[in-house]
Amino acid sequence: FLSGTMALPAWADDEHHFPQGASFTTLVKTALNIEGLTGDNEGILYTPTRQAGIDKPCPVLRVNANIANPDPVVVGLIPAPAGGQCAPLGLAFDRAGRLFVTETTTSKIFSFIPNASTPPIATEFASGVPGTNGVAFDEDGNLWTSDGVTGQGRVWKIGAAGGVCEPSFTGCEEVFRIQPMANGVNVGRQVSTLQPTQTPAAPPNPQPLVANGLAFDKDGDLFVSDTA
Repeated sequence: FLSGTMALPAWADDEHHFPQGASFTTLVKTALNIEGLTGDNEGILYTPTRQAGIDKPCPVLRVNANIANPDPVVVGLIPAPAGGQCAPLGLAFDRAGRLFVTETTTSKIFSFIPNASTPPIATEFASGVPGTNGVAFDEDGNLWTSDGVTGQGRVWKIGAAGGVCEPSFTGCEEVFRIQPMANGVNVGRQVSTLQPTQTPAAPPNPQPLVANGLAFDKDGDLFVSDTA
């Protein structure tokens, strides 16, 4: 976790976003890999971790946004698929205080009420969501999610009661697609991770990642980050 601010153009001060010339510092270091970040109404941060082990659930951490006392605590557990490892990604709170976490290995979305005293095992909210990655709620309580590394750029809307996206589309609909990375003859956009110089040489590592993080603004417009 990094906490702090950065230098911005002069107009940024007019909106009271960040002070000029500020810097970043480390808030907390975690023992497990983390990905995804959200906060509750009290300004406390939450992030899912990735457990290194077969059939081990992945802890979700609560972290105070206070450098003097970050106090990371496990507040919930994301189930691992049978015989595999869990891979939680995006997360977001609904209005009732339930925390929803996408889990890409099983193409599912889980939810739970955070509890530091007795961390609960999250329950399934939606399934059949290949690559489920970013997540956000609209004003009507619908959950929206992207399809991450499938490379197809799909964005789904899931009703407040949950449901199944593929194959039945029960309580779920594919609303639109970000332009996918490649077509049938492999023409399109590609994300590649460049490898360090080594012997023998390693080729770039392609990642079929298109639709990624999601967020609504106060007017109800949905923004989608396109990694490709």
